[in-house]
Amino acid sequence: MRQYVFNFAVAKQKSMDYIDYDRIYKAYGELGFPHAERTYFDHIGTEFSYNTIERKLLDIGYLLWHGYDVRADIQHTYSDAHPSVSQNDVRQTIYILLAELWEGRTEYVEQMFRHKSMDALIDELFTAVLRYYHLPTNHYQPHYLKDPLDMTEKELRDCNPWREVADLSARNDFLLSDKHNLVCSDDKEMIETFNASAKPEHKYHLNIPAYPWYGNPLTAKVIVLSLNPGYDERQSKIAAMYKMLPQGLV
Repeated sequence: MRQYVFNFAVAKQKSMDYIDYDRIYKAYGELGFPHAERTYFDHIGTEFSYNTIERKLLDIGYLLWHGYDVRADIQHTYSDAHPSVSQNDVRQTIYILLAELWEGRTEYVEQMFRHKSMDALIDELFTAVLRYYHLPTNHYQPHYLKDPLDMTEKELRDCNPWREVADLSARNDFLLSDKHNLVCSDDKEMIETFNASAKPEHKYHLNIPAYPWYGNPLTAKVIVLSLNPGYDERQSKIAAMYKMLPQGLV
């Protein structure tokens, strides 16, 4: 799998230059595509040639990663707002995007998904892009697309936004903190927005990390995913009491 690296439209950025993602994806104050939706989802339109297919995939990946409703933009592309664009045109465009991502042929992708509904095809696109999309934890490295199965351990560690939480949690036997929010900084704003209007029993508790987990996912041959753990007030109080006891006694 070749690696697609982010480039500005005007000039190629040096690896140590600051990349202002907000300027690109929040040009008008709100998250959105840098170009009109036909640039991304109508392969027949003139706008489709405004940027490369790799660039389209990177833009889609960034917006999906940050919770933007890309599906609404896709559906709007073949809505009454664009009478010259058919749903089939958009389907063909999605085949082109997937073929580029997988380095395959468009007709083969079409054979795979031609019997799927439009919503199911969009789901396939989102799943594929999010698997390949990587956003570095700092603004001095470009985002890129690469199959995680082809990534080195260092690349996997470098693109993991939960590294900072792991550092805070290491040497914390209780996995409970009175000083830190044990949550990925990329997710913090979204979670705090949810907590602001959620019922007390539904709020996320940011002083405990995502848990339980066991073992090293980088070396595991099988990874089992389960439901999110619940929060128990009684257990939390017991843990707080244990923290006050002498370490030897604990």
